[in-house]
Amino acid sequence: MAPDQQNRIKMWNRMTKGLLLLIIVAFALYVSKEITFEIRKSNDPNSSKYFQEAQNDEDPTIVLLPVATVRDDGSKDGAVIFPTSSQKQQPTPPKQEDSSSAPKSENLTGDPPICELKSNPKSVILMTLGRSGSGSTWQVMTKLTGEQIPSLEYPGSDSNKINKFFTKKVKHGNNGNWALKVLCSQQKHHPNAGITGFKWKPAHPSITSQSVIETFQVMKKHYSPQRKEEQQTNNASIQIVRSRRNLLDVLISQAKHNETERLSSHCKINDDKCLRKQLMAGTQLHLDTENLLEKLQNKTNQENMVDELLKTHGVSHLQVSYEKLYYGGDIKETSLTNRTTIIEEEWMKIFRFLGIGPSQNLTIDTIQKAMEHVPTSNPQHNITLKNYDHVKATLKGTTFEVLLH
Repeated sequence: MAPDQQNRIKMWNRMTKGLLLLIIVAFALYVSKEITFEIRKSNDPNSSKYFQEAQNDEDPTIVLLPVATVRDDGSKDGAVIFPTSSQKQQPTPPKQEDSSSAPKSENLTGDPPICELKSNPKSVILMTLGRSGSGSTWQVMTKLTGEQIPSLEYPGSDSNKINKFFTKKVKHGNNGNWALKVLCSQQKHHPNAGITGFKWKPAHPSITSQSVIETFQVMKKHYSPQRKEEQQTNNASIQIVRSRRNLLDVLISQAKHNETERLSSHCKINDDKCLRKQLMAGTQLHLDTENLLEKLQNKTNQENMVDELLKTHGVSHLQVSYEKLYYGGDIKETSLTNRTTIIEEEWMKIFRFLGIGPSQNLTIDTIQKAMEHVPTSNPQHNITLKNYDHVKATLKGTTFEVLLH
């Protein structure tokens, strides 16, 4: 066989192997998002890796996926494929000249901190159920502390996504890095804000998972303002604003949004079309009462469990009430003047806890000017509910009777 023909055959074989390798990698990444591959040259100092930024829909942080390694000298040696991990590879945090302010991890097992949290902007997590005004609350909190920033629902927007996140994405020993990397990212993208962070909807059963418990323990050990002796030297902290809403109203709001297609979560001021649609959807609504008491009891137990977890693990948090923030408490029993005072005080309580924002002399006028959303629910259940009498009879004589208004 002629030398030229032999060279062409060898070149064809190398091209075939390379094409087959790329097909294998593409297929593996398509079939399973949980496996990443590293393609590299063995013992090759002249190779250079090429990385591609990738973003998962359920994870707003950027990860690095190694996609190719080539030789600069065009050697004919074949590449080798190595499965590297069942988890996404995390980027190595850059070295800091002075890392004394980073949380020490000598006493922790598992992963070290993925990044260094700064003292400003302050890192805040708003923890509340869905349909509990978290979007509006976050908007006012950020606007009155310096700079309004978009609200981020992390690690998911509903219970299924959140539970899947902690089951599939976060391994034991993560030590809260799933939260820390987002908090660091938010600080980087909004350096001039007063507070940054995300909204966390506590979902069951993941809220009691080992990954969440580890997160609470790390928050207590390294990021609690109350524990000065173990706190970072740069005074960085993670603070949780824990808001709860009347659970009957939560169920009514869920039913309204489930039964009405394309219903916006919020309505902006002066958007009359949006508001009319919201009020119509929330008028004469039928609420299923077959398992109403069971649903209310389950949600109550779950909410109480979240509060108990935060207390047990010593996480820095503040309890606030949705009703006090937006209505001044129980509208059946509180006068208009007193409700105004309660609203002002409940918001100032948040800003005093955070250590930033209007902690004194805050007026209802300032709060309303900061709000971009308008209330979208009727204040009286006898207007909201078509079967109000049946709901009232179902709750009568139970601990949930006080939820009616």
